[in-house]
Amino acid sequence: MGPSSRTVAPELSDEMSASSAEVPDPGRTTSRWRSRRRPLLGSLGVVFVLVVVFAATTLRLFVFPPADQPTHVNGILSFAGSDEGARAALAVSLAEKGYAPVLLFSQGGESTDTSCPKVPRVSVVCFVDVTNNTRGEAEWAGRYAARHNWHSLLIVTGRAQATRARLLTERCFSGRVTVVHVAEPRPALSEIIHQWGGLLDALFVHRGC
Repeated sequence: MGPSSRTVAPELSDEMSASSAEVPDPGRTTSRWRSRRRPLLGSLGVVFVLVVVFAATTLRLFVFPPADQPTHVNGILSFAGSDEGARAALAVSLAEKGYAPVLLFSQGGESTDTSCPKVPRVSVVCFVDVTNNTRGEAEWAGRYAARHNWHSLLIVTGRAQATRARLLTERCFSGRVTVVHVAEPRPALSEIIHQWGGLLDALFVHRGC
């Protein structure tokens, strides 16, 4: 009995050690999951913050852009764009109230048929921008203002266009720029995408007047 019991004991010990090694450690598994979860949660947190910042920036720039109170200036510039009737009505109304003796009125591109308004006791200068974009209108107005030694300009734009129109006009005109936008409905997604593209182009590609 003695010798056989001594030979069996090591084998049983080895089997017990092997089976105990195969049993998963709950603590180690939990720790491994936590170490993998932290980078994932961190990435999701960064994405969430970026989405919130982008949404807030979009609202500030294109949905609720800064606007100024109308003030007396050398000239009024009416940009072409969506809801042209509202823009024309606002520009004409400001001119009729005596905010400026001259109204520069963009009729859009060559393919548009926007009529040139008439304002009593105000000189209305209508022009067609061959580029048919906001930059071209700002360049034309800047050259006109420089020829006539203007020091101030009031621009009339659409809501979503106001931020970019301000930026481009200030680049092309060295005087004081006042911005008034029409009280049109909130811009559609397509218009916001268009304005984002134009603003990024103005900031990083075409950075001059």
